[in-house]
Amino acid sequence: MEPGYTAYQNSGDVPTLNLPQQYDPTIGQVSQAASTEIIRSQGQTQVSDPSVTPVAQEQSNTAIPAAETEPGPKSLASSTGSLPLQPTQTTRSDKKRYAKGMVLEGKVHVGDGHSLLVGEDPVRLNGIEAPGLKQLCFSANGTAWRCGQAAGSRLKTLAEGKKAICHVDAPAGEGAAATCTVQGISDVGRLLVEEGLAVTNRYGPSVYSIVQSQARHDKIGLWVGTFQSPAEWRKKNR
Repeated sequence: MEPGYTAYQNSGDVPTLNLPQQYDPTIGQVSQAASTEIIRSQGQTQVSDPSVTPVAQEQSNTAIPAAETEPGPKSLASSTGSLPLQPTQTTRSDKKRYAKGMVLEGKVHVGDGHSLLVGEDPVRLNGIEAPGLKQLCFSANGTAWRCGQAAGSRLKTLAEGKKAICHVDAPAGEGAAATCTVQGISDVGRLLVEEGLAVTNRYGPSVYSIVQSQARHDKIGLWVGTFQSPAEWRKKNR
């Protein structure tokens, strides 16, 4: 772990299961076909909270553009209850243009497990995919837990209200895909993958795949049981 990272503090909302087992070097090396969805292989689903039911649709805080571009936020809507509306509606010609190499700085407002506002700039943490806010994941015995809420809450703990410095990697939707630093954490996206609360996508650096393999090996966060690929979940629950 690089200097500047904070140790993971288990809040009790994220299940963990650390079992001795032989390390498998193929862990985390999921094929392209298999990476789109992780299928539950356990028995009949048990939902610990009777009020929890799978959600048919999610009001997404991010827009996933078509073609081969990094998914990114159009804007972070106030429907989350924690983010203000954009001050004004701008015309297409007035919209800010984001490009690789730009540096964005400002106070953070978190939308979900990988989307935030930095000042007034919509930012998507580059290289990672966190579960949707209403997404459920499953423990080893098939019990449902709110993994999307856990990821969003963790990002709020790490960054909400703090000053972030984000280096833009690419434009994304109407915002930017960026690598962000806050006080004490040199790469927020990497830390979420390391804690098992987000998975990598093809835009992240190779080190993200390494820390994801370790999280999967240690069976922490999402890897305690089974879950659907967050990207695939969003496609089916817009």
